[in-house]
Amino acid sequence: MKKFIKLFKNRIVLFFGITLFISLIPYFVCYFKAPYVNTYSISFSTSDFNKDEILKSENVDSLKNYFVAERNEEIATKGSSKKIDYSTLDTILLIDNSSIESNEYNFTFKVSKACFKNKNSAKKFMTNLLERNIDKNNLSYVDAEVIKENDKIDVIQIYFIGLLVSFIFSFSIFIILYFVKPQFFNQTINYDNINLYRTIFHKSYWQNQTKWMKKLKYLTTLSILISLMLTMKLIKIPSGFSNLGIGFTYLIFSVISMIYGPLTGIFVGFVSDVLGYVISPSPYGFYFPYTISSMLSGFIYGVCFYKTNVSYTKCLISRFFVNMFVNVILGSIWWALLTNLSFEGFKSYLLFTELPKNLAYLLPQSILQFVVLKALIVPLQEFDLISLAQKEAIRVI
Repeated sequence: MKKFIKLFKNRIVLFFGITLFISLIPYFVCYFKAPYVNTYSISFSTSDFNKDEILKSENVDSLKNYFVAERNEEIATKGSSKKIDYSTLDTILLIDNSSIESNEYNFTFKVSKACFKNKNSAKKFMTNLLERNIDKNNLSYVDAEVIKENDKIDVIQIYFIGLLVSFIFSFSIFIILYFVKPQFFNQTINYDNINLYRTIFHKSYWQNQTKWMKKLKYLTTLSILISLMLTMKLIKIPSGFSNLGIGFTYLIFSVISMIYGPLTGIFVGFVSDVLGYVISPSPYGFYFPYTISSMLSGFIYGVCFYKTNVSYTKCLISRFFVNMFVNVILGSIWWALLTNLSFEGFKSYLLFTELPKNLAYLLPQSILQFVVLKALIVPLQEFDLISLAQKEAIRVI
């Protein structure tokens, strides 16, 4: 029994990572399918109308252009607008994924959720489209709320089912490994609380983090790494998830935090975000909460890599907290506050933009992070930027 407790105490993060990765399979199948299967619907009654007229491309395009022009005019006169932005609405997608079902004098107008950002934008567009093509005196809505959400696929529910199945699968793999290859779990490391620390809860761990400020070699190296980090900020690969891209800044950030510690990680997070904005300004302006996220990332990398054994497990831990807490939770909150999203919009952005992207890249990013740190740890030790003990303590697990 003690052996099994020790097994899970030491390898629980790796176990969780494998489980999380396997559970992504059903999640992504449903993620890409759900917006087209789930719909917004409006039930209405009328005695005389031509349903083919409603979904004519010229009628849909005309309404979109009207809303876009109305919003642009308000921005031009007031400097801003609270009206819903339909400029990105794909009218072809809307027509191809819409239907009007009839039952005598009652009709149901259905549109795929993939067409709209949230329920309010769907309601405004769909009701106006109906009222433009049907006499208002001959039109009545059946439901008090007018619009309904019809979710045939619950992505979150499917994800947790996948999580349960993958948990059983991952558990089986670990049990087999434990009996077939026990040396997989037997790796000892000597922590001396000078060069290597088991935990961050040690007085000297925090006291030693400011000593590098007196050494020219460390100051020069930090300036070079920050410059490289700022250069990497300009390199971003499209991820396929809205306006989010894939960057490699975190690799340099991890190296800085491994050498200098979590306190310097906070400082570098602040400096790099401010200078990054100066070099490449955002169309939304400078937003300090994103600077807080960058500082938190530096702290997390420092806690995971400074004066401790570097392993793939710790890379996975660092990326998990940065991806899930900093990017998904805080990132979604900052975006909602910056763009004045409703709660529905915030939830949609978190679940269908931030979460899939950060889950999809969790394992690839952590693997690349470990490969880079493992490759650099030897030259860094030769330049006496990290200790020999830390170099010898690097582990895959």
